[in-house]
Amino acid sequence: MLNPSEIFVIILILSLFLEDFASSARLKNWFALYSPTLILGFLILYYTVLGPLQNILLTGEAFANGVDHRQYLLSGWIAVLVYYLFVRVGYAMSGLKSKSYIYSTASVPYSYIYKVGIYLFFTGTLLYLSTLSANSVFSQFNPFDAVDASSSDSSDVVFQSGSFRNYFLYSLNLAIPGVVLMFSSALRQKKGYLLVLISFIVSIALFLTEGFRYRIAILMVSLLVIWLFSIKKKLPIFLIALFISLFIFVSSLIGAIRIYGSGLDLSKVEDFSAAELASGKGLGEDKVFFATAAIVNQTPSIVPYVGISPILNLILFPIPRSLLPEKPDASYAKDTLEKIYGNAAYAQGVAFLNIGEYFLMAGWFSLVTCALITGFFLKKLWLWFCVRSDEPLAQCVYLIHCAFLLMLLSRGYISQVAMLYVFTVLPSLLIYNKLAKRVNFIDYKH
Repeated sequence: MLNPSEIFVIILILSLFLEDFASSARLKNWFALYSPTLILGFLILYYTVLGPLQNILLTGEAFANGVDHRQYLLSGWIAVLVYYLFVRVGYAMSGLKSKSYIYSTASVPYSYIYKVGIYLFFTGTLLYLSTLSANSVFSQFNPFDAVDASSSDSSDVVFQSGSFRNYFLYSLNLAIPGVVLMFSSALRQKKGYLLVLISFIVSIALFLTEGFRYRIAILMVSLLVIWLFSIKKKLPIFLIALFISLFIFVSSLIGAIRIYGSGLDLSKVEDFSAAELASGKGLGEDKVFFATAAIVNQTPSIVPYVGISPILNLILFPIPRSLLPEKPDASYAKDTLEKIYGNAAYAQGVAFLNIGEYFLMAGWFSLVTCALITGFFLKKLWLWFCVRSDEPLAQCVYLIHCAFLLMLLSRGYISQVAMLYVFTVLPSLLIYNKLAKRVNFIDYKH
């Protein structure tokens, strides 16, 4: 059971979310409940409260990777509270500056946006498939009978991408903004749905084969809310609950039977009962928080601060290792986990939240600083969207950013998160800036 200190901290985390929800609900704007802090708050509750509490209440313990994390959880929840609080503080620091003009894409034809989406989808998909061997390309479209592309002979690939192969693999993420742009345009044109459906099915098939669920989550959430934006409706609470429950079940099922790079193995589902899958047992998200709590508790007593190592990694991450052999890697994360879990075997494959990496840098100072920066930019994103909320292209840009908060929070490796941002979110923003034209703000609003 939880002790009084843990209950108190969890109540404070929940109170921050409820206060934000109540404040947003009072606003008259139809999109008020889609603010970035509410989305981040929901993700925080999901990763750091719902999952861990379910595990503790059902099993009475917090055991993972050979280590009992029960003693670490209070430290983890305090770090979550501090992060969430200062994100909100950073969010409050930024205000709307009065301008006589803005840059807008309101005049861009829907058909043009649709074509841009097609280009993104096909570019990303073809670049990804070009890194595979000719024999394995078609198998990637069947996640139930896929060939592990990573084991293919490099001499047999369709296109020799050399040192930039990882970039070609990341290019699959371009399918996400591609499909979202196509769907948004199709909703307004009332046509083009067949190609959207085909692109969606192809994307989901390839995402399942790769085994990384975040792509499916970002795409599905973006498409759902794009539809809601097109009709300017708030989703009823019971439908939200139904969607979340269904999504947790499906995501848990995928997590239970996936094999990275080789699709899905249905025989693995026998290891989980229907109740376990329905409750999210296959997600393993409670372990992500457990690892984060252990990092916060054991730093710097057992795990030393890593300083600016994550920042240096971020700066050098785009350069292929073949061109810069001495380029630093994520060894600081690996070393941290090995110190906590005692050996490399237990530490293998363990992920932790961004909160863990921020704390590793310089403790509470770096955690608060990163939280303030996050809140500041979330407010900038929100204000940018509020002015352009009726623009289909702006809606796509905004929603993909919001859906990407899943990766920002759940993966404590800033270099990887930045690379995923470049291939998943940045394209839509660059397209917006390329197509936007300067207009008089008063004329635009009226």
